Amino acid sequence: MLSLVRQYADAGRAWMTPVETFQPHYAEALARRMLQTHSARYPGEPLQVLEVGGGNGTCAAGVLSYLRREAPETYASSKYMLVEVSERLAEVQWVARLAHPHHSPLTTHHSPLTTHH
Repeated sequence: MLSLVRQYADAGRAWMTPVETFQPHYAEALARRMLQTHSARYPGEPLQVLEVGGGNGTCAAGVLSYLRREAPETYASSKYMLVEVSERLAEVQWVARLAHPHHSPLTTHHSPLTTHH
């Protein structure tokens, strides 16, 4: 429990997602499951991931790092798209992508919410 308290204090925020709290393990568990499911259902097809509300891009970075390390063929043909309504978080995701140039399958799209009256 103290470790979690320290993480929140170090982050300077009141909320962190499980992906951030348990990194890299949570994203890697998701990546393993994606690979298992994809291999069984779509053998030979490129893996395509759509993440809506990707926050800081922590999940995308973790999943793609795992794929690059454990399944390089799948990584090379994969596409990972983040769709984000927050302009600020879309920028954070873009900067995070630039910090990890090997994450070439990653694209970020800012899609602001619109209201219709």
